[in-house]
Amino acid sequence: MPITISEALQLPPLEGAQVLTGEVGLERTIRAVTVMDAPDIVNWLTGNEFVITSGYSVKDNPLSLETLVTDLARINAAGLGIKLRRFIDEIPQSIVDLSVSLSLPIIVIPFGAPWVDIINSIHEEIMHRQSQLILQGEKIYRKFSLSLLERGGFAEICQVLYDLIESPVMIVDYQRNLYCHGWGDELTQVQKRVEMLMNTWDWRIDGHYSAEVEDSKVTWIKLEDTPYEVCVCPTIVENEINGYIVALERESAHKDLYYEIAIEQAAIMCALRTMITFNTKEVHRRFKNRFAQDLLSWNFRDIAYARKQAAYVDWVLRDSYSVVAISIDDLGSHYVERGADEGYVQSKLELLYKTITQFDKTSNLGLIIHENSDNLLVLKPQDVYDSEERVKEQSMDFAKALQERVNASLGDLTVSIGISRFNRDITKLGEGQKQATSALKFGRMLSKGNSIWHYDDLGIYRILCEFEKEAELQGYYDDTIAKLEVYDKEHKAELVKTLNAYFDNDCSLQKAADELFIHYNTMRYRIERINEVTGLDVFNSNDRLNLQVGLKIGQLLE
Repeated sequence: MPITISEALQLPPLEGAQVLTGEVGLERTIRAVTVMDAPDIVNWLTGNEFVITSGYSVKDNPLSLETLVTDLARINAAGLGIKLRRFIDEIPQSIVDLSVSLSLPIIVIPFGAPWVDIINSIHEEIMHRQSQLILQGEKIYRKFSLSLLERGGFAEICQVLYDLIESPVMIVDYQRNLYCHGWGDELTQVQKRVEMLMNTWDWRIDGHYSAEVEDSKVTWIKLEDTPYEVCVCPTIVENEINGYIVALERESAHKDLYYEIAIEQAAIMCALRTMITFNTKEVHRRFKNRFAQDLLSWNFRDIAYARKQAAYVDWVLRDSYSVVAISIDDLGSHYVERGADEGYVQSKLELLYKTITQFDKTSNLGLIIHENSDNLLVLKPQDVYDSEERVKEQSMDFAKALQERVNASLGDLTVSIGISRFNRDITKLGEGQKQATSALKFGRMLSKGNSIWHYDDLGIYRILCEFEKEAELQGYYDDTIAKLEVYDKEHKAELVKTLNAYFDNDCSLQKAADELFIHYNTMRYRIERINEVTGLDVFNSNDRLNLQVGLKIGQLLE
């Protein structure tokens, strides 16, 4: 810990020293003392050295003294100490004036003061202060550590800091919302002053960092229209600012390095408390997810045991549920288009989870949430005595409200939702999971995202989605509609479009022709061509069904 020129002049070896430059530069700090033995000594200095000399190396060239003063000021030396009446009798007034203009103090050292006494005295004082700083830092660290080990939160950290620095202090989050404060009777006065700071200072920019502590994150800010300064230090977790320590310097408080060390230690402890809290929540979240998985797979010996396990993770297990699957649309492609990293995807998935949990909390729904890699499963409690129609209606309303909330939070992304049938038996929720994920998957295929589908509304797709092997569906499609696609591509025809129009118009040739704006005979010719290409007959009920199913499969395979 350095000392100032002014403080060094109070040491015994420098008693009686004369300051030629007045009060200028006396606040400069000394980190080391060095004896000048050559005119080019500045080439070996790093700054904050107190350079002492007998003047021998500059005695024959008055201009070299001017160069020396200029160079010492340039490298931020602490000052120049010189013994007169040995090689130099006096310092020219022009040199003194130059030193004053450069704020570099020139000290005339007492003639009888040995160099070794000056060097040892200053260095011993620096080492003493450094050792005191270390001891004080250890004391501060122990106080905060004990608070943390005793499961102290932000309020306890705040109080310890207040006791150490005897100044009003508060801890705020990254949005400057108050966590807690520590102060005495000056509550109203302090609040007004700190609120003024919070409303006027640009927290995004770097302030004036303390130059006394290497790598210090402490910033001092002058409060307008007051004699006070406010000390601000960020709390950093995983390289991101998580909040701030804000302390008001009172007139009775002495602003020194102990003050700043205490505040920085408090910031570190706040970061550790944040991480501990975060890790605790993450462990609890994993337990919740494991319980939800066990519930869907029904890995419990009975319902009573399942209810106990639910209570352990702060959930209440109800008698019946609907299962809702929710997933972000095209997140992978959106991620590729943006050129974002994996953190972008994870941040969006985390935002989806937090939005749903917040929606649950504010609406007091009692949801059970299970996190999968690509979607979330939400178990929504239902009244076991409600009808299927009533539960479906409630589930659709819930899904619409949830989708609106999530879409608003995601910004330029949307979500799709799939809903299961009403499940009155909680031991068979796995079937609801399958229905909800099928409704999500195939409903999204049919409507291209930002959709809500109930399993019952899938129609024939409820049957098609039971095929676990996509190759079977592809083979069926190749035997029917794929042949028409090949023909359309080779002949620039519209047989697939024509077939869709035919079925959409209840197999009426005239209505289909009108929809396509073609002549009836053209329509009939196209139907005959479809029969030839596929080897099936659209006027045969069995073949017609095969073609209709083929078109439905085509929608799923797109």
